[in-house]
Amino acid sequence: MKKILLALLGLGFTLPTLAAQPAKAGLWEYSFRMEMPGMPPQPMTHKVCQSAQDMEASPVPQDDHCKLKNYKLSGNTATWQIECQGDAGEKTSGEGSVTFQNDSAYSGETRIRVQAKGQPAMEMKQKFSARRVGDCKK
Repeated sequence: MKKILLALLGLGFTLPTLAAQPAKAGLWEYSFRMEMPGMPPQPMTHKVCQSAQDMEASPVPQDDHCKLKNYKLSGNTATWQIECQGDAGEKTSGEGSVTFQNDSAYSGETRIRVQAKGQPAMEMKQKFSARRVGDCKK
């Protein structure tokens, strides 16, 4: 389950692939704000060098556990749903949206629900934004 959850939370890094036109490669700054019941909001910001290949990679984990569903692109906004099944029987589902300002900036949010066997469901909400801040250092 941890592998699936980390992959889903990392969707913000690869969301440009959901756009009609791929985002520019380069140095990107990602900002996330995670909200979970019973915990204070968890903001994070960091920079990542993204190659053209990175920007074209699938935002869905590349295994049989997760399926992207109901993907729609309307104008500059993409929406989707995702469903995952873990090896231990846990189920993860969620939905998200992202709005692309241009090929160098986007923002959006995801809502993810995790249901592990014998445990109450847990819901997480993540707001994110990303912007290209320059070229990668060589």
